[in-house]
Amino acid sequence: MITLIHGEDITASRNYYISQKTTHPNPSSFQGTSLTLADVTQALAGGGLFGDEITICVEEFFSKRKASKEMDAIIHFLAENEHQANIIFWESKDLTAKQIGNFKKATVKQFKITKTIFTFLDSLRPPNHQTMIKLFHQTLTTEDEQFIFTMLVRQIRLLLDVSDDGSETIDEVKKMQPWMKSKLKQQASLFSMDSLKQAHKNLFLIDKAQ
Repeated sequence: MITLIHGEDITASRNYYISQKTTHPNPSSFQGTSLTLADVTQALAGGGLFGDEITICVEEFFSKRKASKEMDAIIHFLAENEHQANIIFWESKDLTAKQIGNFKKATVKQFKITKTIFTFLDSLRPPNHQTMIKLFHQTLTTEDEQFIFTMLVRQIRLLLDVSDDGSETIDEVKKMQPWMKSKLKQQASLFSMDSLKQAHKNLFLIDKAQ
C-alpha cells in the first residue's frame, strides 16, 4: 500500500506523517534525494524484523529530487511491488496530478492551508490591531501556532523585500504573479521601512527565545 502525504500546510502534514511512522514497527526511512533503487530493493527483500510487516518511509522524493532514469525506475519498482509493504511518502509541497498518477492505487492525504491564515496576513497594517488580533485568534482554531509564526515571519520578509528599492532579492517574490506582487507592494506601502525592520527583529528575538 502506498500513501502520499503532501500539501502546503507542512506542520499538519508532517505531524500526520510522523504519526503514521509510529504506527508501524521498525520502518526503513530514506531521504528522497539520495534514495537508490538498491535501497528499496533491499528494504523489500529483507522482510520485516521478526516477521513484522515491511514499512518504507521516504521524505521529499518528488519535492527536492530532479527527474532521472533512476527516479523513474524507483517509481516503477514501488508501484509494481506496493502490495508487499507499507510505503509512505512525505512531501513538503503540493504534488502535481502527474506525480500522484504514478501510483494509481495510492491513498492520497493532502493538507491545505486554510484561507483564514491568508486573511490574517493580509490584515497586517497599521493601525489595525483589533482586527489583526481577532483574525489571529480565529486562525489559531484551524492552524498550529508554530505554523502561524512561520507564516508571519515569511510575510514580513516579503514585505521588506518589495519595500527595499524594488530589488526583489527573494526568489518567491520574483516568481509571483503580477497581481500578487502588486497586492504585496500595496500592503508594504502602509509601513515605514524602520517599522518593518523592527517587526522582523522582534520576530527573530521571539524565535531565538523559543
